[in-house]
Formats: sequence, structure tokens, C-alpha cells
Amino acid sequence: MIEQVTDLFRAKFGRDPGPGDPLFFDSTSAGPQRISAEQFAGLESFMLQMAAETGLSPEHLYVIKKTRSIVARENIHYRTPEDIAEWNAVVEEYAAQSKIEQ
Repeated sequence: MIEQVTDLFRAKFGRDPGPGDPLFFDSTSAGPQRISAEQFAGLESFMLQMAAETGLSPEHLYVIKKTRSIVARENIHYRTPEDIAEWNAVVEEYAAQSKIEQ
């Protein structure tokens, strides 16, 4: 999925995504802009289906929904330190909630 979205980014903006560029971008904007929460909501069912097929963990789904981004080996070089810190904070949030629910 990351490769496909990166290809879409290249096609739209004529370059590779850089640090701070959103993985899920608004294709109607002139420059790379993160999609809105409403736009992201439309992707959720697609991502849930993909998750079921690939075995993505509930933790990762939670973090993707909350941050509207993905931090993975394939794209970490595009992420800013702030992106990574946000991702890690939400992972910790999920872990804390999971402990409370058990």
C-alpha cells in the first residue's frame, strides 16, 4: 500500500515524498496536504479490509486511524522526528488503554 500511495504522490507532485509530506494526501490540493479527517474516514473501510487480508494488528489500525499516517521501514526516511514521536506516543496510548481494558 505504501508503494502505491508513493507512486500516486510522484504522479501528482512530480517528486518523491519528503520529510513532513503526508502519506495520505489530498489529491485535489495544489501541494502536499494531509487529507481531512472526513476524507480519511472514507479510507477506513478499505484499510480494515486490507488489514484483515494482511493480518495487520489492531494496534496498528488504531495508530493509523489516530495519526492518519503510517510509519514503517519503507517510509521512515520520509517522516520527520515529530511524525515519529506522534506515532510512538499513540502506540504507547494504545498500550496503556489495552492494559486498562484487561
